[in-house]
Amino acid sequence: MKLRIKGNSVRYRLSQSEVAQFNQNEYIEDCVDFLAGKLIYALQATKTIDSLQIDYSNNKIIMFFPSTEIEKWTTTELVGYKNSIPLSNGSNMQLILEKDFVCLDDVEEDQGDNFPNPKSKC
Repeated sequence: MKLRIKGNSVRYRLSQSEVAQFNQNEYIEDCVDFLAGKLIYALQATKTIDSLQIDYSNNKIIMFFPSTEIEKWTTTELVGYKNSIPLSNGSNMQLILEKDFVCLDDVEEDQGDNFPNPKSKC
């Protein structure tokens, strides 16, 4: 699972096996190890929401996903979901959850488990 944070935007990208694991367990997590500790980031399905939500506490980011959408997202060609959450300071946080596609340009990372890129089709 890839985590991308830029300003008030948090994006998760999941490979094919990660999407399958999420479909089965309704939860997936990964972490980044630092010298002083680790940052855990997770995706968790829940029945109490109808759009992406997020929480951060104790060095853990949890993006919450509506459990009613799991089957639709994990078994179809639907790429992902977005939501904008108002913050107490008047700004918004953008949440994005996507399937991770194979890049069309040369990259050094292993992309063997990524979804086929729909833009590579003629």
